[in-house]
Amino acid sequence: MTSAVVFALVAVAIVSLSRWGQRNAEVLVPAHYSPDRRAKDLRSLRRGARSCFVIGILFALFSVLLAVGSLA
Repeated sequence: MTSAVVFALVAVAIVSLSRWGQRNAEVLVPAHYSPDRRAKDLRSLRRGARSCFVIGILFALFSVLLAVGSLA
């Protein structure tokens, strides 16, 4: 059961990080970059945030599977 809790905590942390990254992508890219470079970096940051979100969801699913498995 403790491993399920650890997976759940990791899932919460990763999903929170991805949500923060998605909301703050505009702020994280310096304003003095050229428009093309800025757009490229914004796409990259948003893609990374989506990837983190998917990984966080996978950790949450593993947490649920571990919790159900330990009860059976």
